[in-house]
Amino acid sequence: MKLSGRVAVVTGGGSGVGQASALLFAREGAFVALVDRDVAGAEDTLAMLRDAGGEGSVHRVSAWSAA
Repeated sequence: MKLSGRVAVVTGGGSGVGQASALLFAREGAFVALVDRDVAGAEDTLAMLRDAGGEGSVHRVSAWSAA
């Protein structure tokens, strides 16, 4: 595994390209930190990672702020 012992931080990991990237990083052995404002989507991705034997975590972050 090319990324064993490494951490991949994936923004938008709850869907689309971010989700696909997260799954690829996990397949290569990385611990994947899923960063998304869509917590439900990120949790779905985390479940997929774990089902495939990967490890990761979910972090809710939004770039929007009330000004």
